[in-house]
Amino acid sequence: MSGKKDWEVADLLEEGIKARKRTESNLNNAIGSNTKLIHKAGEELAKTKGTVKAVQALNNEAGIMFGNKGKEIVQKAQSAQQKLADLGSPQEKLLALQAEIKRIDLELQKCDNEGNEIRKIISRKSGYLDKEYAQAKRLKQKYESLAQQRNDIARKINELAAMAQANASEAKALARQINKYGEAISDMNQTAKNKADADALKSKLSQIMNGVEVKWAQKFLNEDYRKLKKSVEDIIGKNDVVVLKEGPAVLSTVNEFVAKLVELKTGYEKAMQDADNLREQAETLTRSGYVDPVDFRKNGEKAKEIHLFAYLKKYRDTPYEAEFEKLMEAAAEAEEQDTTEGYIKAQELYKKAYVKAEEGRNYALHLQEQMIKGDQMAAAIDSVMYFDRKYNVESSLINGNSADGFRVVCSSGGEKITFDIKYDKDGNPKVVLDHKESIGGTCKNSTEGIVQAMRSKGVPLIDVTKNGKTILGPEVATGTVAQEPGKGERTRG
Repeated sequence: MSGKKDWEVADLLEEGIKARKRTESNLNNAIGSNTKLIHKAGEELAKTKGTVKAVQALNNEAGIMFGNKGKEIVQKAQSAQQKLADLGSPQEKLLALQAEIKRIDLELQKCDNEGNEIRKIISRKSGYLDKEYAQAKRLKQKYESLAQQRNDIARKINELAAMAQANASEAKALARQINKYGEAISDMNQTAKNKADADALKSKLSQIMNGVEVKWAQKFLNEDYRKLKKSVEDIIGKNDVVVLKEGPAVLSTVNEFVAKLVELKTGYEKAMQDADNLREQAETLTRSGYVDPVDFRKNGEKAKEIHLFAYLKKYRDTPYEAEFEKLMEAAAEAEEQDTTEGYIKAQELYKKAYVKAEEGRNYALHLQEQMIKGDQMAAAIDSVMYFDRKYNVESSLINGNSADGFRVVCSSGGEKITFDIKYDKDGNPKVVLDHKESIGGTCKNSTEGIVQAMRSKGVPLIDVTKNGKTILGPEVATGTVAQEPGKGERTRG
């Protein structure tokens, strides 16, 4: 067997280089192109995932409202979300293949270096080159093997590119589904929330309107109440969206109405109560009690009390009762209007009536005080003239009225002494004495002595007449008067 020549070894080495170069350019282009596709698809996948909105959970109200339909949509959304999460970019696989390409490139470089060494040997060596031929043959086989590996990698990268593009496309479809399911769930939640909110709003409106006291609403705000009631009935009959849109304004109007009604009712009730109180105060004042001076002297604290106007009517003709009754009647007429304004007007009239009753009361108190003083003075005169001076005494009321004064008539034989107790402009009792002596001139006491005796007892004598002639004015000198024992008779009113 003949040996291998240098040209045979060179041809074999050339075939190895050709095996490498046959697909190297196309594969490199394909790998580069597919690598770009993988990167682009990965970016699209990531971008698509970023556009997916978070899917809300189905709230309780929506779960009840939509039942199995709602659960089915939620399950579909969850399934699509899981599928999208499982979709990934083949970046890691691509990196592994790219590392494998680098390894092959290193191996090819070694093959190139080995081929160059063989070429150097055959260029210097003569004779047969069987050994170098065998080395070149193995090198060719390695070139072919590495070329095949590179081809396999190119195929895998092509498959990765196809998978990446498919994933990107599927991700878009899943994203659309998820967003669609999410919108459906959100709509269901919103619908349920709208219903719950609308129902709550309707319930609140109904509750407030049912709580309105109709009689007061019709009394104070009848037309407003009628319109508002219709507005509430209308809004309650609308769908949830309209209720939520227009209902708050209606609720605000209802609350304003209720607040205004409460204010009007409160003002009305206060005005009515204040009028009642003022009427009672005025009437109470007229029920205050006063006593007859004679009854008071006889019975003290047990004396019968007489109400104000009856008391005044008994002793004096005054305008107080008529003016009081006129004001009270006018106030009652104002109250009959049954309005806040009417009660406020009644209050003013009752206040005036109270003032009028108060004037009457002050007058009655003054009158009562002066009559009691007058009666007490009459009693003092009676005591002096009966016990001290031993006259027959008879007491009476001037004109039959304590307010006009008291009269004490003292007699002994033909002698007659009259004491009239009247009142000055300030209501203080003052005594006028009239002494008529007996024809025989045998009087028991001198006029001057009686005057002094009275003044010593605190009885003021402002005028003294004797036998029809004035003999003493308000000022009389004091002195002692002799008394003669005797026994008299006494008659008192």
